[in-house]
Amino acid sequence: MDKFAYFDFAWTICPLYFVSEFNQAFSKEVRTELKNFAISQQKLINEDKSLTYNEVVGIVNNVLSKLLEGQRVDYITEYVGKLFKGCKPYEYVSPLFQYLYKKGFNVEIITADCDFMIGSILRKLPQGFKLKSSLMGIENGKFTGKIKRLLNDKVKVDVIKEIETSSKNVLTIAFGDSQGDIPMLERANLGFFIKPDRQFFKDKQDLKDIVHIDNPDSKSSTDYIIKRIEELL
Repeated sequence: MDKFAYFDFAWTICPLYFVSEFNQAFSKEVRTELKNFAISQQKLINEDKSLTYNEVVGIVNNVLSKLLEGQRVDYITEYVGKLFKGCKPYEYVSPLFQYLYKKGFNVEIITADCDFMIGSILRKLPQGFKLKSSLMGIENGKFTGKIKRLLNDKVKVDVIKEIETSSKNVLTIAFGDSQGDIPMLERANLGFFIKPDRQFFKDKQDLKDIVHIDNPDSKSSTDYIIKRIEELL
C-alpha cells in the first residue's frame, strides 16, 4: 500500500502570526504605500461576504508580492527568519512526523504560505517531508512583484486526486485548520481539523466525519491521532 500524509502549515503545524515588525524591513515610502493598499484590500474582504477562500488568499498574496517587489531575496529571507525565530511547531507534530516516517508514509506540506517565510520553522521539524507552497517570482536574486504560483484549496485536492489515479492501492490522510482545507480533508481517507471552529461545524453537519483536534499542544492529541491512523492500517 502507498501511504501519503498531507499537512497545511500555518495554524496546522505551527501558530504563525504575521508580525507587524515585518514592515520595518522597508523604507517609509514603501510602508505607507503598502499600508494604504492593504487597508483597501482588507476593507474589500470585510465588506464583500461573497469572497471565496481562494479569492482572499489571492488578495493577501497580492499585497505581499507588491511589498516584496525589488527587495533582495537573501535579505528578506534572513529578516523573516529572525522575526519567526520564536515560532515553534505544535507539540503533536514532531512525534507524529516520526511515527509517519516509521510507518512508511510520504509526508508532504502543501500550503498557501510562501517558502521563504516558513523556511526557518520547517528546519525545526523532523526532516524527510516534501514542500509544495505558494511562490513569488524571483529574478537576479530579487523579488519581481509577481506571484509565480498560488497554492489554493483546489491545488490541495488535485494533489490527492493525482495520487489516487497513479496508484491502485493508496491511503491518504490530511491535516488542516481553515475552511479552505475542507475539500482536502474530505477527499482524504482520513481528515483531521486542527483547532476547529465549532460554529462552522455546527452549520456543516455533512462534515461530521472529519476528526476534530482541539488541543494540538497535547501528547494525548498525538496519541489519539496515531490511534485513528492505526485503525486504517
